[in-house]
Amino acid sequence: MKRETLAAIACVAGVASAGEPTTVTISVPWASATAEQVEESISLPVMKLLKTLPGIEQVRVSAIQGNANIEVTFVGVPKCEQIVETVQVARSTLPHGSGVPAITQGGQCKQ
Repeated sequence: MKRETLAAIACVAGVASAGEPTTVTISVPWASATAEQVEESISLPVMKLLKTLPGIEQVRVSAIQGNANIEVTFVGVPKCEQIVETVQVARSTLPHGSGVPAITQGGQCKQ
């Protein structure tokens, strides 16, 4: 797995093939927030935007005090640029004081 900030996401080669699921996790810190605030203001809105991407098999969200995690499992290999663009749109809706989303990706992306 490879962890990169939103601005520097890279595609990792050779782990998933077209028929295997690929999981991407988006983590967003918000140090001053309760778990409920994180869920309402980050986890659920970001999840709704990510669900618009093609090829999604499953989306799971979790919110704890100070951090949101959104795990998206794709059927096959997703396109990196679609993930990055969607997270960039989501970032513009995040509350003041939240951090930069980090994308952890297992597998590979189609260019």
